[in-house]
Amino acid sequence: MRPYLAIIKDSFREAMASRVLWVLLGVITLVLALIAPLGVRGRLTTDFGGGEVRDPQDLVAKLRTAADRPENSPAKRIWSLWDANRQQKLIEFQEYQGNQDGNSRKQGEFGEYMESRQTLFQGLKELLEKEDLYQPGVWREESLPKEARDFIAKRDELTQEEQARLNRLLIQAAAPGQFAPRAAESIAVAYLWMETTESLPFTKTQADAFIKEVIVPILMKYLVGVIGVFVAILVTSPVIPQMFEPGSINLLLSKPVQRSLVFLSKFIGGCAFILLNVGYLCMGLWLILGLRYGIWNRGMLLCIPIFLFLFTIYYAVSTLTGIVWKSAVVSVVICISLWLLCFIVGAIKVNVMEPFVVDLQRNVRVVDAGGSIIAVRESGGMYRWNAELKDWEQIHLPSGGGGVRKTLGPFYHAPSDQLLIGESWNPPFGLGTGRAIFHVAGGNEGFQVKDGPAFPADTGDLLVGSGGDVLAVAPGGIFRLQGQPAAAKNQIKFLGMPLPFANRNEFQSAMLDKELTFPAPLKAAIDPVTGAVAVYSRGNVYLMSKDTKGNYVQKALRKLDGDEAQDAAIAIGGAAVFVARADDQALFLSTEDLSVRAEKNLEAGSQPRLVAASPDGKMFCALFHNRRLWLLDSETSDCRLVAVRGQGDISAFAFHGDRLLVADRITRVCDYQTADLTRQATYAPAMKTSQIVYYYIISPIYYVLPKPGELDNTVQYLLTGKETSDLGIFRGDLSQARDNLHPWRPVWTSAIFVVVMLLLSCVYIERHQF
Repeated sequence: MRPYLAIIKDSFREAMASRVLWVLLGVITLVLALIAPLGVRGRLTTDFGGGEVRDPQDLVAKLRTAADRPENSPAKRIWSLWDANRQQKLIEFQEYQGNQDGNSRKQGEFGEYMESRQTLFQGLKELLEKEDLYQPGVWREESLPKEARDFIAKRDELTQEEQARLNRLLIQAAAPGQFAPRAAESIAVAYLWMETTESLPFTKTQADAFIKEVIVPILMKYLVGVIGVFVAILVTSPVIPQMFEPGSINLLLSKPVQRSLVFLSKFIGGCAFILLNVGYLCMGLWLILGLRYGIWNRGMLLCIPIFLFLFTIYYAVSTLTGIVWKSAVVSVVICISLWLLCFIVGAIKVNVMEPFVVDLQRNVRVVDAGGSIIAVRESGGMYRWNAELKDWEQIHLPSGGGGVRKTLGPFYHAPSDQLLIGESWNPPFGLGTGRAIFHVAGGNEGFQVKDGPAFPADTGDLLVGSGGDVLAVAPGGIFRLQGQPAAAKNQIKFLGMPLPFANRNEFQSAMLDKELTFPAPLKAAIDPVTGAVAVYSRGNVYLMSKDTKGNYVQKALRKLDGDEAQDAAIAIGGAAVFVARADDQALFLSTEDLSVRAEKNLEAGSQPRLVAASPDGKMFCALFHNRRLWLLDSETSDCRLVAVRGQGDISAFAFHGDRLLVADRITRVCDYQTADLTRQATYAPAMKTSQIVYYYIISPIYYVLPKPGELDNTVQYLLTGKETSDLGIFRGDLSQARDNLHPWRPVWTSAIFVVVMLLLSCVYIERHQF
């Protein structure tokens, strides 16, 4: 064993003596020195951004209305603090009607509109600086958030920033529902002692997650995974060819050593170069993140063997070609060719075929609409199964919205034989406000989709009760659609776009306590039997029951442990409320008092996307982002994987009567008997040519080749502990699509490739005469 250890030690000495190593270590030191002063400073959210006021004209109207009433109110107090000149400008701004026929207005009038609009935001900014905005008796302290009450308790000791924060909370409370939700904390990017940005609408937690999930993986990918590995291949490519030079090989083989073990020792020693670089970079980043940001992430240290493994993939090929051709140049060329081949095949599969041929075409919502099977795809398109053509026919394609699209539903409204669909578009990362559209599609009209009444802004969920009630659960409360859902008539448009606030009165508040609000993240579910509503809102679970007049009142409240900003999926039925959160916590809560009946950990590392109760309320199904479907008993809290086709590739499910619809393999939908899971029908179109190419050509080639590019997913998993990611685009909304990282797939498939390459090298050495 001693001769082989001596070979490995010599390799480390050669690496340490390499000028290239010291140059790279110097470059890494410089990069670390440049990164170290960069920091993120947390601050309280005080100012109002231009996109945070949902409807500026409506806000002014509410303030004016309150000012005309005799009783004191927060809105009246705000209006009274503005001088007559500003009040007049705001009145003109509120009365500005715009143009509702889609034609452009004169530039001068639009300029006046924007100037008046700016008057509102300037007035709000001035209010933030007033120390006497709050007056006891004007604001009801019990209706204010706890943060505001804490500030009021010590208002004589508030800093300037805390005073501005209190004033912002008071303004929001004066006009509930008028402002988009925003976290209490914001950040500013700083370098050394200088702040380089204004207040950004992100929390310190979000910034830390972005650094861990995006910045650090990208930095390590290009510094180590590309530049470092490429340089290491150049430096180590002569190692094996030099071993077979006449003087070296004769000296080695003159000793009582085994050829293949000598080769493997040289191979291990050749990894010394990349090990020293990766270890130094990872240790440096780990210390910077820990000391500067308080992020002591041991996953960063676990990335060292991953990047070392990335190098061994190429080095295994380099050594095999070095043995056969005994040329460093050929080794480098073959390694670059392998990199190009893996990159091209991986790009075709991961960046082209999977997003456009597979993921966007998956059925992610299914519903039985009076005997017609309806499916909504990831792209937002809605399709109906055509039994004659044995294929899906498109009945709706979303349009007219920018930003991140979210689909609520579809739901089948049996009393009117209509589908109800909610669509909203929101800016990514939660910047600004979005818009929402409510659609209806009648079965007697072939499910032709039409615009319906607008639902409240930032609606978390649309619900359809067994009695036909249509509810919208929004931050402002629970709202009920008045009358039967119908297409909107004479919809108001501006510049050709439907206004999201038109026809708002068709959804009326259905809550007895008008002060109760549900801040985001927000999800809700309705009991299919009793009509009770369960609401998850920012770490709290509310149980809302109906009184004799049909208004919803709070029956129970439970505060959940953990980060309140994380999203959840929720369902209610029978004796239980089932809540599954992003942190793998899944709870069965009693429908009597929301006490915890059972706690489960169903899919470690994955998050729930959809949960729902059966029509009789006796069971739940929970679909996770890793596409595994669970069946849960609401009475006993027992959980098991559903024994259906496609487990691990399931993208949607829905209960209907005593049946269970399950979607898998992109566009296939199977109909099962819920009791014994016997399959009753299958709705599966013939595979498209693009899908055949994906499944039978691209995928086999991809799985045979090593996957160095996918090791980035392994690194991200080690840094975050999550097997899925949305990179913050969907603000953590669990109902939206997430990337499945499959962190260990590239490890074992690439490990097989490396072992095969090393075995071929050992066989060649043992059977070849030198």
